[in-house]
Amino acid sequence: MAARLATGHPVHLRAWRTFGELFGVMRQLANDAPYQDALLDADLANGTLTLLLADALENASPSEHRHLLHLRARARQEPHARTELRAALRTAQTVGTYTDRITALRRQACTLLDRLAPASPYRDLLHSLLHTSARQALGPTPAP
Repeated sequence: MAARLATGHPVHLRAWRTFGELFGVMRQLANDAPYQDALLDADLANGTLTLLLADALENASPSEHRHLLHLRARARQEPHARTELRAALRTAQTVGTYTDRITALRRQACTLLDRLAPASPYRDLLHSLLHTSARQALGPTPAP
């Protein structure tokens, strides 16, 4: 609505809509961030297909894929399976590809924002929210 108030130009409106979608995705990813304690993670407990899980499934071998789906199903009822699923989602490969995706989405949103909005405290605030969302989406750093 704010974009519509600011401009009636169809190209600018589409660009703002795209920014809004990217911003919404980044905030949802922050919301999906894994809890420090897998037992408290509602997404694992209710079987939500988060981007982290989707990324792990996409990059898994067929046997790993089946194992992750099995853990996902069990995690809805079994706290131990939730902990095991969390560990499976924190492998170096999965964390690396997920980090790359989050970074690419953040960069795309920031670049688009810089094209659409002149420098201002409002643009700075949106940048800050995008950076914070990316950090939150990545969750706690796994122990070495």
